[in-house]
Amino acid sequence: DKADTKTFELNTDAGIDDGWMGLDIGPKSVKIIADGLAKATKIVVNGPAGVFEVPPFDEGTRGLVDAIESLTKNGTVSV
Repeated sequence: DKADTKTFELNTDAGIDDGWMGLDIGPKSVKIIADGLAKATKIVVNGPAGVFEVPPFDEGTRGLVDAIESLTKNGTVSV
């Protein structure tokens, strides 16, 4: 139920409010990870970055999958 879904930009000094859970990575994290993966020749994926079965917590995983797909099309080996 999205009624109790809260999204926010994490302040690493403040952390996550009591009573809430971190269930996905955001766009900034996707970019940081994708930029790092751009240098790789091989990528092994070991699961999702969030609770991808439940929107909107699938967005981080989908962003990483899109980045890995693009890299794979350009010659990076991914499993």
